Amino acid sequence: MKDVVSDYVGIIENEVRLFSLRNALEYKGFIFDEKTNEESISIKFKGFDAYIYVGDNLTYGYPLFEDTQDLTGYSIMTRFKFDFSSYYFSPYDIHNVINSKDFETLDFHNLQDEEDVLKAIKTLLDFIEKNLAAIKDISANLILQKQLKDNYEHDLSVVSERITAEKLKENFRKYSEKHENNLYFLGYANLTYNFAKTDKYRELDKYFKRKSKKGKLIVFEQRLYEHLKDNGYEPVSEKTKINTEKQFKKNRRSLWIEIPAYIIGGILAIVTLVAVEELTAATLPDGLYRLLGIGESSEFSFFILLICYRYFLVRIFEALFAKKVYSSEKDKKAEKTATAVLTVICLIAIILCTSYNYFFKVCTVALHDSGIYVGTQAKNEILPFENDRVEFFIIEGYTDGENGTYYDSHENKELYLAVDKDYEGYIIGVYDTPEELSELINLLKEKGVDIISVKDYEAFSDNYIYGE
Repeated sequence: MKDVVSDYVGIIENEVRLFSLRNALEYKGFIFDEKTNEESISIKFKGFDAYIYVGDNLTYGYPLFEDTQDLTGYSIMTRFKFDFSSYYFSPYDIHNVINSKDFETLDFHNLQDEEDVLKAIKTLLDFIEKNLAAIKDISANLILQKQLKDNYEHDLSVVSERITAEKLKENFRKYSEKHENNLYFLGYANLTYNFAKTDKYRELDKYFKRKSKKGKLIVFEQRLYEHLKDNGYEPVSEKTKINTEKQFKKNRRSLWIEIPAYIIGGILAIVTLVAVEELTAATLPDGLYRLLGIGESSEFSFFILLICYRYFLVRIFEALFAKKVYSSEKDKKAEKTATAVLTVICLIAIILCTSYNYFFKVCTVALHDSGIYVGTQAKNEILPFENDRVEFFIIEGYTDGENGTYYDSHENKELYLAVDKDYEGYIIGVYDTPEELSELINLLKEKGVDIISVKDYEAFSDNYIYGE
């Protein structure tokens, strides 16, 4: 699908301009902060300023009615700076003091398109405009000022116990950012999104009751809890319901991309490692005429290959089936650059993993006229037929775990190889049929190789893996 480049900043600034004109206010256009990688626009009121911060995936603020398992998207955050305090207060802090009854999302984390951005900025500005007189009153009311600060410090004690008012005075920006980040992840424990999406309230009610008894609810959660109880947990507004449904659909689309990407990525990782083993076996030195066994590749390499293949597949699937909306040309350029860098990193990781397994990890055991070849491509040697570094075990049969019956027919036998006493990482002998296994055992016996007979895997495990 074709990518779309929008102008979220332009949409937001236009709404701020109209708001300022309606209310005879001054505003300062967007400025970019390289330290935080976010842009901000500010509106000057009498007694306070409102700062609106925007950017991709801002990890702070309280995620009310948002899917806390996937807060990825464009973000809009508003913070209020009053003349009487050095604190920056969120809309939820203001909501608490003016005792608003409209419980709706005011910190936005996963906006996906122009419609979302426009609705979000309108919601924020409507909240300010509707409550402007009450918000202005905070600047002139010492009781409200104390309540605002006390609420903030209560939330600190709940969410960020180690951050005190004294630390905020010492370095407000540093510690307030930590506290805001803690608020963001506090949302991972709440169930407001599920309630908004389904109207099912029992889990949310249990959460609020449990946290309330422990005194672990922030002020906004206390008020939300009382509001929901007083109103019989009535469903959220239609606007909030639409927003949560849109989040759900977006996440469902993401799953349709992520799940196949992981499955196919896992298959490709296995195929790659098997191919490396086959290549290792195929490139044995001249003079080796019988492959006896080949060790498994690294589990860590499997994980790295899975992540790399998954990354490539997600990019491909998104290009084919999902429309990507960029917040600006700068955002598009930045993501394209990041994609190019990650693509190169993934390619290098795949090359390094396959090379590591080929040269250093895959252990090959083979028969040579003069002895037993053992080792990796990078380091190997030919040992005498009678040596104690390579041990051979014939597993005679198996025991059925359900009824305890022991089976030891010709078809049930297996050959295990252990190199340097690594019994847990035993290697299964290379053969296709019971006849080939018999031929291999006879060949080893002809060379004078000692083969240890073991009843079944359980006996091998008890005596060698766990018995050491």
